[in-house]
Amino acid sequence: MKTKRLGDFANEHGVTIRIVQRHVKNHEKELEGHVIRYGPPKGTYIDSYAEQFLSDLMIEKPLAVLDSALESENALLKSELEAANKKIIALMEAQTALVERALKAEATQAMLEASKEEQERRNEEAERKVQQLQQDLETEKERADTAEETTKMLKGRSLWQRLTRWGE
Repeated sequence: MKTKRLGDFANEHGVTIRIVQRHVKNHEKELEGHVIRYGPPKGTYIDSYAEQFLSDLMIEKPLAVLDSALESENALLKSELEAANKKIIALMEAQTALVERALKAEATQAMLEASKEEQERRNEEAERKVQQLQQDLETEKERADTAEETTKMLKGRSLWQRLTRWGE
């Protein structure tokens, strides 16, 4: 009688061993006598009848194994990402409005001043403020880029990397 390891069968069908184990458990009666269980080093083996039965079963209705902990973590990360994106957008809009308001205020003040010396002093001050605001804008853009890169990295992790919290 030809036997095959569950892991090998799962690899051949492109599914996880957990899905195959779930199918074996759900159809214990039909597979009785066709599933051979050894200790942990060897694992579980199936004969050709069980292999055919499971292959037909997986074609008819594949079983999805859902990990609620990963789903809840994913939902939490998505909500955190959305909140962070909203904050970044709000900060960028507020900063843009502040830059525009500062530029308008400085321009208005410069026009109202009669003396050339006073106008020069205020223009220099406005330039420093604009530079500071531009630096702040660059800083916020870098923070937004960093948040986006972190999001891409976290989304691109494999299941193993998520379980081991790799990259956090």
